Amino acid sequence: MKVGILSDTHFGFSWGTAREDESFSQAADAIEKLLKEGVDFIILAGDVFHVPAPPPEIWSRAIDVLSIAKRQESNLKAARSSKPVSRLCLQGTPIVAIHGTHERRARKADTALETLEKVGLVIHLHADTITFEKDGERIAVHGLSGVPEKYTRDALKDWSPKLVPGARNILVLHQNIFPFVYSKDESAGIQLADLPEGFDLYIDGHIHTPILTNYGESPVIISGSTVLTQMKKGEQGEKFCWLYDGKVRQIPISTRPFFYVEVKADNDTPTELQKKIDDMVLKFPKDSLVKIKITGRLKAGYTSADLSFSPKSQAIISIDRDFETEESLPESRPLTETAVSLLSSKLREMGFKSSVDISRLYDLLVEGRLDEAAKLVEEGT
Repeated sequence: MKVGILSDTHFGFSWGTAREDESFSQAADAIEKLLKEGVDFIILAGDVFHVPAPPPEIWSRAIDVLSIAKRQESNLKAARSSKPVSRLCLQGTPIVAIHGTHERRARKADTALETLEKVGLVIHLHADTITFEKDGERIAVHGLSGVPEKYTRDALKDWSPKLVPGARNILVLHQNIFPFVYSKDESAGIQLADLPEGFDLYIDGHIHTPILTNYGESPVIISGSTVLTQMKKGEQGEKFCWLYDGKVRQIPISTRPFFYVEVKADNDTPTELQKKIDDMVLKFPKDSLVKIKITGRLKAGYTSADLSFSPKSQAIISIDRDFETEESLPESRPLTETAVSLLSSKLREMGFKSSVDISRLYDLLVEGRLDEAAKLVEEGT
């Protein structure tokens, strides 16, 4: 059997902007290329949507993309450990999906992927296993959907997935794995050594840069995203979907070109800095993505309030201002991180259990989803 792999499609990313089609068109390109390779089923390793509760327009576009897999029959038999698999989910080329951090919702609330399963577009796994069979060959897919990073080791230990005898076994996660994430806090993720042993293939979503490595003698695919969401340095490379048939192969997908450039303000006036940027952006292709990071220091007497950028370019420009002025403050923690930390401290003072997912609670409060926030808090009392 051939297995197709992709992750982090982030349907709905940058909705309402010049980039709103990218998440859909690039995922569609990946699925179409996998079908052309004759895959028997597809694994989608989390963050299918960019937000937990997408609006109807995004649902509609996502359904169109996922329905592409229904065009080509693979005629698989399947058995899941927790409950039966509907025949609707097995029509065409089945998609096995876990939810990621962007779909995670309060307990007892359906995720977007659970809804997609009800209409037969994906088979959703969370601490669950499904075994496919065709022509005497068996492949077991064990999926753990995204959990808060500090609970990953415990979640893997509590689930303790069991290898299916006589099958190729694939483990699918959506977590930080060190050293493939850039963080000084190694408690916010797991090491390869934390993975259960004996699987034939390991797949991880969540990390947007594609990486192929090994755990023991088994390949580890960090599939990367199909759409560029963060525009960070080092992400100028290609995006991929993947093919596994006992061996691993990368398949490039069509994306916009991405360029990352740095412009140094060397005691420039705002007008001088603007000219530097205007001269630079003219060389980039139409509709390409360009991230401009400004470093250095403005001329004395000027602050960031004196800057007004409107580069004349047919590229899509994003400007990151990181220069010094006389008003520059010492480096501080990001606002969100600080807010989550303060919320956590207050809840501990009030006697709430450490099992309350503080990051999730903060997200719900920011999004104005107060009923869900209240339910999450009730579970921690």
